[in-house]
Amino acid sequence: MTEQSYASRVRSLSDRIVAAQKGIRVLDAIKWGEEIQAAFFAADCRDLPRVDAAYYQRSPLAYDPADARAALREIQRDIAAQLGRANPAGQLMDRMCDEYLEVLELLAARGTPQFGEISAHLYGSASDAFHAGGRSRTSRPRSTNRCTRSTRARSWIRRRGRSRPARRSRSSSRGSTASSPSRPRASA
Repeated sequence: MTEQSYASRVRSLSDRIVAAQKGIRVLDAIKWGEEIQAAFFAADCRDLPRVDAAYYQRSPLAYDPADARAALREIQRDIAAQLGRANPAGQLMDRMCDEYLEVLELLAARGTPQFGEISAHLYGSASDAFHAGGRSRTSRPRSTNRCTRSTRARSWIRRRGRSRPARRSRSSSRGSTASSPSRPRASA
């Protein structure tokens, strides 16, 4: 296969993937209606609304899930036939099709416990590590948590247009007036 022929096949298959997923919009498919939002905010955001599978059955998806599933599976068959299963670009596109098929499962499970399980598989969860062998998001060091809280607080203050309250110095917060460091210095 010539390089130009290969490139045009990859481009054609890639364009088909883009077209097949065009109508799949996760956030639009799971967002609450205006009446649910109004009730949630009227309760000062204290109670989560009762949004279940029946609620989502009344909110149809913007695409036909069966057609989208069939289109993605057909693309997968064409990827294997035109590029082969060992081709790196083909493997990448096949994996993309698998992920979109899983998104279709996710949206079919709106309002059910399976939605959370599929979502965690697709997007991760708070207990996932940032990298292999690393700490999870929930077991970050305290210094990282303090930094995150501080950043969030500054952001909140900016949005509210308020000035930041004055901070006490470390020495005054410990009740000490000495300016000596808290850790001993290494001797030279």
